[in-house]
Amino acid sequence: MSLALLFMKLASLCWLCCCCHHALVLFRSNTNLSSHREATMGKTLISYSIISWGYPLIMLGVAAAFKYKERELKTNGYTHVQVIAQIVQELNGDNHCWYVAFFK
Repeated sequence: MSLALLFMKLASLCWLCCCCHHALVLFRSNTNLSSHREATMGKTLISYSIISWGYPLIMLGVAAAFKYKERELKTNGYTHVQVIAQIVQELNGDNHCWYVAFFK
C-alpha cells in the first residue's frame, strides 16, 4: 500500500513538472497568444509520458528493493537501527562514501 501511494505521489509531481515545463515553453515562444496547432504535440506527449511514468517506476523499484532488504534483515533478528546500519554498510563497503564507490 505504501509503495502504491509513493508511486501516485511521484507520478503526480512529475506530471505537474511536465505541465509547468510545457506551459513555460509554450508561452515563451508564443508571446502574442495567437492560437495555432502544435505540430509536435504527439512527440512531446510521449516524452512527457516516459518521464512522468518512468521516473516514478524507477524510484518505486529502489524503494521496493530497500523495503525487501529491510524485511529480510528483520526476519534474521536485526533491530531497526541494525537494519539501517547493515544497509548503509552494504552500500559503503570498504569506502566511506557510496557515491565514490559507485563511480570507481
